Amino acid sequence: MSNSMNPALCHAYRLDLQTQRNVVDDARRGVPIARNDLLPDLNVTGSVTVPTDDNRSWYRIEPEETVVRAGVSLGLPLNREIERLTLRQSQIQLERTERDFDDLRDTITVNVRGAVRAIDRARYQLEIQERNIRIGEDRIESIAAAPDRATARDASEAADDLLEAKDSRDEALRDLQLAILAYLQQTGQLRVRLNGQLEPLSGMQFTMIAPPEGPRRDVYVIPWLLILPRAPAILEPRPGEGG
Repeated sequence: MSNSMNPALCHAYRLDLQTQRNVVDDARRGVPIARNDLLPDLNVTGSVTVPTDDNRSWYRIEPEETVVRAGVSLGLPLNREIERLTLRQSQIQLERTERDFDDLRDTITVNVRGAVRAIDRARYQLEIQERNIRIGEDRIESIAAAPDRATARDASEAADDLLEAKDSRDEALRDLQLAILAYLQQTGQLRVRLNGQLEPLSGMQFTMIAPPEGPRRDVYVIPWLLILPRAPAILEPRPGEGG
């Protein structure tokens, strides 16, 4: 399996999984904060009061009138039932968010592996249909080489079988393209530009593919995968058509 087909990519690119990971981090930080409330409280306070006379042209400090205050307060955790409940609630919340994260990660991984299997099935089905097309073409060539050995019905059935094989090939190609898009979506790698075109990923190439019939169209391809067409030429009006 290549790096582009690694299900672990979803752990890095899926935004919902990253959001859930941040929720776990927030819950994990809340536990030590709640535990800190169970510790003894030691507060040190101090103040200095210096009386002044606003009527004087300058301020003179009188040491005998200066008031200095200092204090220390110590709070012992004798009755911290609310704090203990808060700590337990924070621990439960952490465990819940960790389970949610694990469930989401496992679900995404299963979906990604299912998308990979769907790509394999679509590729296999496409190969079968390509083989059926070659069989149908060989059958028509054999009939054309010896027309006296075949009836008109044989020729008609051979043409129908070839047309059906080509239609099935196009459906298999469509299924392969959709399976690849589903994989990119499941792994969080599907990117679309503002103009509606697919954003090519690392390892993807832009090339031209000429189908057996019809005009050419642009498609993105990975070394062994086909990606949904960018802008099918068959949708563009020909010169002189349209109003």
